Amino acid sequence: MEIKTGYLYHIKDEFFDKVKDSGLMTNHESGKTRPTYLIIKENEILWFIPISSKVEKYKKIINNKIKKYGKCNTIIIRKIFDKNSAILIQNAFPITEKYIDHAHLFQGKHAKVSPKLKEEIIELFKETLSMKEEGINLFFADIDKIMKAMILELEESNTSSKIINKNYIYKLYLNNNNISIEVPSKISTNQFINYIYETSKINKNKDDRIYINNKNIKNTFISNLEEINKNATISIQRNKETIINIKYIKTETYPKVLNENIEMITN
Repeated sequence: MEIKTGYLYHIKDEFFDKVKDSGLMTNHESGKTRPTYLIIKENEILWFIPISSKVEKYKKIINNKIKKYGKCNTIIIRKIFDKNSAILIQNAFPITEKYIDHAHLFQGKHAKVSPKLKEEIIELFKETLSMKEEGINLFFADIDKIMKAMILELEESNTSSKIINKNYIYKLYLNNNNISIEVPSKISTNQFINYIYETSKINKNKDDRIYINNKNIKNTFISNLEEINKNATISIQRNKETIINIKYIKTETYPKVLNENIEMITN
């Protein structure tokens, strides 16, 4: 089965039996049919966003959030096919392909949302992830715990003939000092940026602007390092001043680059 962002799928009960997270929705509506999920693909990790037909229920929740906070970006009501549906970004969670039960069909074809709606959902999902990184967690499920479980499964099922993760080395230029970091391709762009802040010992500022190959990642959906690994230039700017420059300096290595090799590269 080919997995694509913006398409709709259903999940096996096996996933919920394994994860046992109280923040997840039940996998059967009215005890009968499995709910539908929209997918955002991030390398081997897939983000599933539930879609509900209980529009009136979620309209009330949206209105209450707007009254309390002035807006609601974690639930949106949009038309999918011929009827309104509630898209529950707050209920998103990571998963892997092995837990997909089947594709959702509409008029005999694999169902997907419109390109415009797909981009809107991706943007709101990115925003919700960014808020979590800043300490405001709006997700119902423990997505960090689930992510660790999914990555562990991927690593355990991997063999030397099927490499699912690659390591990349980046060189940071900070106050004329070079710092080399090695990161796996499997982490998300947000995780990578946070790792840069941690390594460089610079406190993250919500007003910082991050550019990858001259593209502001606030406005461009770059889901993982596979998309930026070759000839990447990355910079973090604060108050229009560049505080970190990053250069990708080596192609993939596996299974892991030793520290002494990193030192050799930086010299």
